[in-house]
Amino acid sequence: NPFSHYFRYLWEGNKGRQNEFPEFPLFTSWPHYMEAYHNHFHRFRGKNVTFMEVGVQHGGKIPILRDYFGPGLTYIGIDINPQVQIFSQNADWVHIEIGDSASRDLWKDLRKKYPHVDIFLDDGGHTMEQQRVSIEEMLSHVQPEGVFICEDLATSWNHDFGGIPKGDVSNSTFLETTMIGLIHYTLDWLNGDWITSGPMYPNPPPYSTYPPLYELIHRQVKHIHMYDQMVVYEKGLPMKPRMLNSVGSFVNRRGRVGGAVDWTAVLKKLQLHSNSPWKW
Repeated sequence: NPFSHYFRYLWEGNKGRQNEFPEFPLFTSWPHYMEAYHNHFHRFRGKNVTFMEVGVQHGGKIPILRDYFGPGLTYIGIDINPQVQIFSQNADWVHIEIGDSASRDLWKDLRKKYPHVDIFLDDGGHTMEQQRVSIEEMLSHVQPEGVFICEDLATSWNHDFGGIPKGDVSNSTFLETTMIGLIHYTLDWLNGDWITSGPMYPNPPPYSTYPPLYELIHRQVKHIHMYDQMVVYEKGLPMKPRMLNSVGSFVNRRGRVGGAVDWTAVLKKLQLHSNSPWKW
């Protein structure tokens, strides 16, 4: 995993690194995020990719992303601190925008300015309002096969960020006001076709709280991946749920039609189509 390699190499605990690489801007993250990054970013390596990130901070992720993706990377960073504009100097592939991710007007302007975004990473102020506004405003803007990530979800339990300490989804206020609560809703929406009454559209309460986001999740998101403190939405056209049966015989209460299976014969015949490398 290249991200893990970066982290091990640059970690401040490696003696001498600060003197060896003083020009490198500080990179602050959690080690377990590195696995998620590679899992969901690797298919973009070597391609033209537009990466939009909330939370530029010290700028250390910028060169790591460039080295990982290659010269096709365009980086767009959003931060509330105007001092981070320095990172766009001497680099036509780095764009810095100043603003608060809780502002819907900001996202309206940025959608016009940057019509193409492949990967969106919310690592900003982490308040409930900021995280929820970001997904409501920008998940739809990410390209059809793109990725939306929100990090540092532990703030859903932190009062200073609008979270509810010791809360969980059995608490209606937690469910309706925190980012973790909203993520729980999106898991329902992803599986909307399996609701007893059929697809949740038009969506009855409580799903009517977020009708635009519900429809987006149901129609444009293929996968939702949960990590410790992180959620990843992989966009794409979901397949209509349907059961498929292969060729072959079946087993009923009287036994298998055709009797015992000759597994070697089955595997040899299957290999004619699979081209697997094994010797049976």
